Amino acid sequence: MEHHVEIYDIQENGRSKADLKIPDLNLFISGFRVVPGTMGKGAIVHMPKGMGTDWKYSEIAWPKVREMISAVYLENSQIKEIYVKLFETADAATSLQVVKPSEHQPYSSAELIVDLYNFDYKKDTCQASIILPGSRRREEGFSVKQAGNAVHVYMPKQYGMKWRFREITWKEVQKAIAEQYRKENKFIQSGSSIPVCQSGFAAEFHHVSEIYRYNLLIQDDIQTIGTATLEIRNESYSIKIDEETLETVAKYDLDKAELEELSKTAFSSEQFISEQKNFLHIEVEYCTGYSLCAFVDFILPGSTHEWKNFYIRELESGEVVVKTPNTLHGKWSNPHYPWKVLCEMIEKEYRRFKETSGFSDKTEEDLEQSHEVESEKHEKTEAEFNNEAERKSEEPVMSKKKKQLLDTCNQLGRVRNAEHSAFSFVPHSILKLVPAEFDRKYLVQKLIAALNSPQGGIGAFEIEILDWISRLKYVSKTMLLDLVLSGYISLGNREKITATKVTDVMNRLYKFDLIEMSRFVAVDDNGEPLEERKKAIYRIHTLGATGYNLLREMGRHPERRNSFGVLADGNTVKKHLSATQWLVYWLTHYSKDEILDYSINTILNQMGQKWNGAKVYAIITFDAAVIVAEPVRRCEDFEIEINRIELKEKLLRFIEMFDHEDQLYNETRDQVVFSTRPIVSFVCEDDEHMKEIAAYMAEMTGKYPQQEMWFTSDPRMYNYNYAGERFYHLCDGELRQLVLEDAIGLPEKTMEELGQLL
Repeated sequence: MEHHVEIYDIQENGRSKADLKIPDLNLFISGFRVVPGTMGKGAIVHMPKGMGTDWKYSEIAWPKVREMISAVYLENSQIKEIYVKLFETADAATSLQVVKPSEHQPYSSAELIVDLYNFDYKKDTCQASIILPGSRRREEGFSVKQAGNAVHVYMPKQYGMKWRFREITWKEVQKAIAEQYRKENKFIQSGSSIPVCQSGFAAEFHHVSEIYRYNLLIQDDIQTIGTATLEIRNESYSIKIDEETLETVAKYDLDKAELEELSKTAFSSEQFISEQKNFLHIEVEYCTGYSLCAFVDFILPGSTHEWKNFYIRELESGEVVVKTPNTLHGKWSNPHYPWKVLCEMIEKEYRRFKETSGFSDKTEEDLEQSHEVESEKHEKTEAEFNNEAERKSEEPVMSKKKKQLLDTCNQLGRVRNAEHSAFSFVPHSILKLVPAEFDRKYLVQKLIAALNSPQGGIGAFEIEILDWISRLKYVSKTMLLDLVLSGYISLGNREKITATKVTDVMNRLYKFDLIEMSRFVAVDDNGEPLEERKKAIYRIHTLGATGYNLLREMGRHPERRNSFGVLADGNTVKKHLSATQWLVYWLTHYSKDEILDYSINTILNQMGQKWNGAKVYAIITFDAAVIVAEPVRRCEDFEIEINRIELKEKLLRFIEMFDHEDQLYNETRDQVVFSTRPIVSFVCEDDEHMKEIAAYMAEMTGKYPQQEMWFTSDPRMYNYNYAGERFYHLCDGELRQLVLEDAIGLPEKTMEELGQLL
């Protein structure tokens, strides 16, 4: 039967395509696939791709078609050359493989030459090539993989499942490759020393970058929902966050890029807190570490080839990690210098480079410089209040790196100084309760179980915090942390505490309804929040109903709880917070032996021939002085005059009461006795506000010289860098800085001096 076969698309491995034309049957079929037979014996013909395995032409049988195509394929001159190259046989048509005489001779695995390359020690894999012992032919592409103690060797893909060489068995080849792999791996695992020829190793480091790492708190309105790590490299910000936290954040319609932007905003701000977005904000907690990264180019001993752009990074633990450039796809293929040996060589050069370049002591030097800047600020000579702004403008500005490294002294997140008062006046601001998102069902049963269980989360430390919230009425987390540092709140069974742990404790108390959480929010005339930016980030804690009952049952005698305390005017609550911060300053910077007594939210009554009374927000008593706090807030323009008149009237009540010290009683009719005439300390919002109040009160000092008055501000009571500059008094109608040590006979101490910094 007349037919015509066309062979085309011939590949190096002998694969090709074929078309068949049979004029007598009026058939033309294209797309046959033809491949060499196993071990070079004949050819294998496959039906066209769309036909599958069912021959659909009844005019001619499939075996006849296969015979036609195979005959033409094997007679093709190009195919014959490929067969000679692949199977060493010149007579492809006879499909007989000619075997060299050497191939009939058996050889052992000892005569086989094995070369390993493309090592991947993370996956315990590599590739191998061999040189056959008889024909000296090189074969590549063997795959090697270690699984436990066993080493598996696989043939190259083009061999299929059959070994075609007779001079050595496949079992001997497997044995030889496995033994060579074990030798290489044993050398790596034993940590053998670097070869002697390492003396010729040359490395050059470039693009060196410093990396600072910070711990981040991702918070919503209620609690910390997760943590992350912020890395800062050459003003570039990147955030590392685990999958669980990322899934939680995704519920707030925030992705990783938006979190990085919030982290950058938080780090750039003086408060280390970002603005709120989708009910989430980020707080930069503390610096966790400092390291370097660089690129390295090197030349191996005895070689002239330069390997470029290997990446090296020093981790926080001091471990040095080396990575291959992208062009190597994570694989190193030099058997004379295994990967671990190369890493040791690069690390040794890196240590030498770090010492000679001065990076090894960089963090210590920066830390010392930052401390010097702080000490200079503390050692300034006293001067007039009006010149203070000019002095501050001349102070050296701390660089961002120095500010970062100061966090090594700020592990509790407390040594952050504020430029503005957190309790300043905001028009139309009120306290708004954080919505409860916990299940109240069986809440008391869950609380009892938590109290009875050692791991229940409610212990002595938590009860102490509840007791202090009851006393202070309104309190922030920072105030509680300072009370812990000053020793007024016992840690119970805990050995140490951090700001993050305090946050977790407050969230736990909230979930058991032991406390209530609220924020300051600016509202319109209808009580609706004006805008998201006018919501305070920090939370205010008050005693909850369950917490009050718990303290009462435990015999703690809590202060009477006002269920409607959160409905108080915003300025009234801020006065309480300002006075509490004022009191916490004294408790934190003076020892318990030096403080004779203290109280908060006391109602004083004068019960003699004339009745008089006033509320005292806070009182601190030393051996040489008694000081009472009178917080003052700004107000609306139309309220300024009324506010000043009320302030002057209250001062007059104080003067009248202190003139009759033997007639003073508290609200429970217990007599109150002061060791000396109390000093009235006005606590203002900032220095500018302090000037205004002092100017208004100047006339009172002339009329009532017996009453001593001090003036301070919220930042001066909160910040640590105002030591010696916290209080002022009026002298000849002008503000003068007060030497506190002379006034109370006691020097101000730092947390470190008191040994209270955990």
